[in-house]
Amino acid sequence: MKNTITKSVILVFLLLSFCSLNPVYSAPRKYKSAILMEAETGKILFGRSMHRKLPPASMVKMMLALIVMEKVKRCEVSLNDKVKASRHASMIGGSQVYLREGEVFTLRDMMKAIMIKSACDGAVAVSEHISGSTRKFLILMNKRASELKMNDTIFKTTSGLPKVQNGHSGDMSSAYDMAILARELVKYPTVLEWTNTKTDTFRNGKFILTNTNKLLKTFPELDGLKTGYYRRAGWSFTATAKKDNMRLISVVMGCPTKKLRFDKTREILDMGFKNYTKVCLVKKGDVVFENVPIIMGDRRYINGISNKDITLVIRKIDKKKIVKQKILFDRIQAPVEKGRRIGCMLIKMDKMTMAEASIIANEKVNQISRFRWFLREYVY
Repeated sequence: MKNTITKSVILVFLLLSFCSLNPVYSAPRKYKSAILMEAETGKILFGRSMHRKLPPASMVKMMLALIVMEKVKRCEVSLNDKVKASRHASMIGGSQVYLREGEVFTLRDMMKAIMIKSACDGAVAVSEHISGSTRKFLILMNKRASELKMNDTIFKTTSGLPKVQNGHSGDMSSAYDMAILARELVKYPTVLEWTNTKTDTFRNGKFILTNTNKLLKTFPELDGLKTGYYRRAGWSFTATAKKDNMRLISVVMGCPTKKLRFDKTREILDMGFKNYTKVCLVKKGDVVFENVPIIMGDRRYINGISNKDITLVIRKIDKKKIVKQKILFDRIQAPVEKGRRIGCMLIKMDKMTMAEASIIANEKVNQISRFRWFLREYVY
């Protein structure tokens, strides 16, 4: 009996040891990395391995879109510009709209094809149009990534398409960096208009653009942003959704199936909207103190106003814990320049300072003589 028990214990021990060493017997991971970020404040609400460097696949096209939209904003290019497809663009492969060498489309149509259909040939054509070559455009992409402090990122392609030789594009990024990039991109309503389009047409209606983002059909608040996939990268998705006054950005990378990337995205976004709220506590220019007395001034009183907005993203259960502490400096004496700091306001929760704004003078006050001040205060 004892021998049987001993053998059983040893067998179980060996089996567990083997399972721990052999990934085939490990529980499958749902994703390799993930993040949830509030768009306005950049506050991270959830993160798992969010700085792990992974191939973003077609999500690199978000950087292409950002560079294009920033150039449009600076009037360096127009969405009505004509983009001519090169031989190189026509042969790129991957997800595409089957550009033919010499075909011409507006930059707007090319961007729709890129952001809706994830057209790799369109991405190459646009990057060549902007910079003359994909190599030169990559310099812009990596420079912008550096400016945004996307420290986990390096771009090797403008499309995210893997090389035939090794099945890897060479692009590397992280869930955190993709969220930072998305946070910039959602500032452009035109991009969200494209990414919120389920289907559209291309080539004068001869080609149907079907959005790779299947959550658009079942998640009403969701209006973007970009999917990514190739075999070695797994299934990834950078999403954004807005509910009430709060926009969230989620990223999942390295999911084992297409369905799972959408399921986990929904789960993460639902968790964010269910548990968090965005609260605007004060706006720039709001009067914090009325009738602040001024000594020796040509005006007796001024108002103290906030020098900036204060917006916090907090758990809904913590909303009642927010406390505003207003502090006004003693004996404010003229002259007082408009915008001079005359106090401060602290936003606290559980005795911890969460944010701070300066209270500043809303107008200029000139100094008067002591005699004139005395007459005004004590005689007239």
